[in-house]
Amino acid sequence: MTTKYEVIFINNSSYLGDVCIFQEYPNINDPNFMTLAWIAKKTNPDVTDTFTWDADPCFVWCETGELVSGITFSSSQVVKAEIEENNTITFTKKDGAFQFINLETGKNVDGKLYIICDNTIPLNQASVGIGMAGSATFVAQAAPNLMYGLDTRSSYKITFGNFTQGEVIDPNKLYQTASIDFPVNVYSMTAILNADNTWTIAPTE
Repeated sequence: MTTKYEVIFINNSSYLGDVCIFQEYPNINDPNFMTLAWIAKKTNPDVTDTFTWDADPCFVWCETGELVSGITFSSSQVVKAEIEENNTITFTKKDGAFQFINLETGKNVDGKLYIICDNTIPLNQASVGIGMAGSATFVAQAAPNLMYGLDTRSSYKITFGNFTQGEVIDPNKLYQTASIDFPVNVYSMTAILNADNTWTIAPTE
C-alpha cells in the first residue's frame, strides 16, 4: 500500500497569492537539473488548503524548447517508475514525435532514476525529468547521446508568492521559504503563513 503524505496550508497573512510546494534537489547547485513548482495554488487570506500525494516517482518529458527559468513545464508523457525496478527509460524521437520507450531495470541501483537520450534527440527542443505523484519535480535539457541520473532523495520546501504549477524556479532566489520535514511515522504536516509572513511548520494535531 502506497503511503499518503499531506500538507495542510493555512494562510494567516493578509495577502492573496500562490502557495507553492517544491522539492529541493540534493545538490541544489547542480547546473544540469532545474527545479519546478511542483504544487501551486492561489489562496486567499484566512483560507485553508490541503494537499495530499503519494511518493511514487515517475519519468516525464515536455517540448519546452530551450529550458530557461520562468517557462512552464507541462508533461506530455508520464511513465511510472520505481527505484529498484523499472528505473531506466529511453527518450527518442520517431517519425517526427518524441516519446519514452524501453522502460527497464538498469544496472545502477543507487537511488537514482536514469533517462537515456538516444541519437535522434535534437538540441533545445525538449526537456526530460522526474516527478512524484504524476507531477514533474526536476527536469533537464534533453540532448543527443546523453544519460541523466536524477536523484530521488529530495526534500520538501514551501513558499508563497506568484507561481504557476510546472514553472521553472530558482530555489536560491526565492524569498521566505521553509522546509517541511516529516518526522518518522508522521504523514501530515501543517504549514501556517503567519501575519508577519513568517512560517510555522509542525505535525498536524
